[in-house]
Amino acid sequence: MAQAAWQVVDGRIRYAGRTLAQWVPDVVADLVAAAQPLRVLLFGSVARAVDGPDSDIDLLVVVPHVEASRRHGLTVKLARAIDAPAPVDLLVTDPAEIAERGDLPGILRVALREGRVVYGGSWSPGTPMSGVR
Repeated sequence: MAQAAWQVVDGRIRYAGRTLAQWVPDVVADLVAAAQPLRVLLFGSVARAVDGPDSDIDLLVVVPHVEASRRHGLTVKLARAIDAPAPVDLLVTDPAEIAERGDLPGILRVALREGRVVYGGSWSPGTPMSGVR
C-alpha cells in the first residue's frame, strides 16, 4: 500500500483527496490483475455508505479454488498487489468454502449477505456461485 496524506472531510476519511468509495474501482482493478477472481464483493461500512474516519474498504474476493493452507499466502499476495493508499481488508474464499460455510455465523456470512458485487457479474445470497466472470 502506498503512503499518502489523509484528511477527514464531512465525517469521511479521504486518502489523496478521494473517499474510500472512490478508491474501490482502483483496488478492484489491482485485485483482478493479480488473481483473476470469479467475483469481488464490497461489504461493510463503505458498501452501506456509512464509512467514517476509522473505516477501511472490506472486500470478499472469490477465487476459483484455494487450499485452506494457502489462503493466508494468497491474501498477502493480493494485499501487496494493491497500489491504493487507502486501507483495505481482504477476505479470500472460494465456491467450495462458500457452499460449506457461507450460511454459518461469521464474517463470511456477513459479507455474502450484505455484499455488493463490484466485479464478476450479479449474484445474490442463496444462489450458487458459478465461474461466470
